[in-house]
Amino acid sequence: MASPSRLAWSLLVNENAVIVPAQNGSPANSSVPATEPPAPPPQPAEQENKTEVVEPALPEAGAAEEEHLNSMSIFFSLAILALCILMIHYMIGSKLRYLPESLAVVFLGALIGLILEILSKIGIADWQREEAFSPTVFFLVILPPIIFESGYNLHKGNFFQNFGSIMVFAVFGTVISALVVGGGVYLLGMADVAYHLSFVESFAFGSLISAVDPVATLAIFNALDVDPVLNMLVFGESILNDAVAIVLTATVLESDSPAMAHMTSTEALLHGVGRFCFMFVASAALGAVSALLAALLFKHVDLRNNPSLEFAMMLIFTYAPYGLAEGVHLSEAQSANERQLGKYVRVNSRDLLNVASHNYLGMVGDPRVEAASVTALRKYGVGACGPRTFFGTVDVHLELERSISAFLGTEETAIYSLGFSTDTKPSAAAARHFIIVEGLYLNEGDICPLPEVVALAKHHKIRIILDENVSIGVLGTHGRGITEHFGVKVTDIDLICGSLEHSLGSCGGFTSGSYHVVDHQRLNGLGYVFSASLPPMLASAATMALELIDNDVTLTSRLKTVSEKLHDALSNVDGLELVGVPESPIKHLRLKTSSGDRQQDQDKLQRIVDYARDEGVLLTTASYLPEQEVHAPPPSIRVIAAVYLLDEEIQLVKRALDTAVARVL
Repeated sequence: MASPSRLAWSLLVNENAVIVPAQNGSPANSSVPATEPPAPPPQPAEQENKTEVVEPALPEAGAAEEEHLNSMSIFFSLAILALCILMIHYMIGSKLRYLPESLAVVFLGALIGLILEILSKIGIADWQREEAFSPTVFFLVILPPIIFESGYNLHKGNFFQNFGSIMVFAVFGTVISALVVGGGVYLLGMADVAYHLSFVESFAFGSLISAVDPVATLAIFNALDVDPVLNMLVFGESILNDAVAIVLTATVLESDSPAMAHMTSTEALLHGVGRFCFMFVASAALGAVSALLAALLFKHVDLRNNPSLEFAMMLIFTYAPYGLAEGVHLSEAQSANERQLGKYVRVNSRDLLNVASHNYLGMVGDPRVEAASVTALRKYGVGACGPRTFFGTVDVHLELERSISAFLGTEETAIYSLGFSTDTKPSAAAARHFIIVEGLYLNEGDICPLPEVVALAKHHKIRIILDENVSIGVLGTHGRGITEHFGVKVTDIDLICGSLEHSLGSCGGFTSGSYHVVDHQRLNGLGYVFSASLPPMLASAATMALELIDNDVTLTSRLKTVSEKLHDALSNVDGLELVGVPESPIKHLRLKTSSGDRQQDQDKLQRIVDYARDEGVLLTTASYLPEQEVHAPPPSIRVIAAVYLLDEEIQLVKRALDTAVARVL
């Protein structure tokens, strides 16, 4: 006999159908804590002895092209810097004092941009991608030597004598400037005067733009030989405001992280102030330690006799403190984020996937599906179910839509955050006429005669809406549904709607078809317009499940074999009538002789379920709403076959039902 844990996985425990073994005469699920993640589904017998092959870490596709582009971008930036250096050298040599160096550099940049634009227009060269200035190049390549040179040539006496005033200008002045600029950008965006940025993006922009170096002002001060104290205040502020702006920007961006989404406004403000102070002090401490190490090294190690080695060591101390400070900050922030999301990674990654009502193909608990969901969880947070709430579409949603369209062979797909949003319900007020059919009927276990329906629709020029909620991943050689099962062209179907909550082991639903039909649904479908997006982790899980189904053609054939074996076993249970075709994984057991009273029939089936539990099998009756349904199906025990259901488990179900029916009927 199969182990209890394996049989518990064989059919999902929920209201739609379940067969799991009970232990010691009690319900099988009573011994499993509700918060404990379920065991992964068993692997096929032929795979049990295989050793898992771990793929080596390889560069991503397109990495060589990206490296080539980055190399050209760095070359372009260095070439521009070389031109700037030469121009400033000749300006200094010619003692040209009427044009500030910074303004001359701006004019040079405008001239180069104009030349490149002309070359691009006439088709000689196109440097648009290379001239797009990368912030990584600026922060990690250009900025460190600028800061190092400023500190190296600083007049130490005047700087430290006026350190308090410089800090006031650098810290509070930069913060005030960031608030004014960020608030102005946000308000102008809300008024549609400027490009609209979010609240966080606006203040991040304000933080960066507030650190404008007064290069021209300092050049004029030097030319006029102004008071040294005034010159040092402006110069010292220009040195420190870059660091303040970087720390302030990082703090603003961190406020939008999942780790801070659970905080109140006051807690977030205090946390931001604390992070700002910590990062500022820690970065300064790293710089001080690096300066002391450099001083000790150059004092006790004589590198002056080897200028090339001395210069190389200078470059190391130029970049090392900056890179260490930036790396420590990112690692610490990521660790804090991981600590906050840790409980969601451990719990929600499986619990949210467990909402699937029909786990035909064992996608719920599959380690590959779970790994995909955890990857999205770490990147985006847990969506509407956790610390960060998503209302819009991100890349994983678009990827899932493309995957569904490619899987079904349709032009376009729209996904929904709730599965019942795609349920097909005829409207009495609708002026148009449709033929609405299900590929696999949930309440009957029958398969729709789709070729005849398509012929009827073409004859009467009526559109077809096909509900594939429970047939995706079940029918067809590759699990593409009833169209593949009968070889019907997908273009003959006007709209396909389906669920991600059954074979794909995720949550939500989709509509798929031609471009204009799906676009109409996006603009007019209430379930799409008045809802938030599907949590990204569930979208990633569905994409991975779809890929596994598409790559393994044996899944649907194995499911069909199991369904036929289960059908044969349940077809001769005395007193019960089996409803549904053999290849359908959905089975209904109804009373052969009805009492004429719906409640009495329901009570008899419930007693059969109770006695079957005593025999080691947990069953449930199908749930209906007879008062609200136009044609409520008769009471039944709904049974769902799963691809990993074993022969001995099927026989266990048969024996338990025979014993239970004999005691009740």
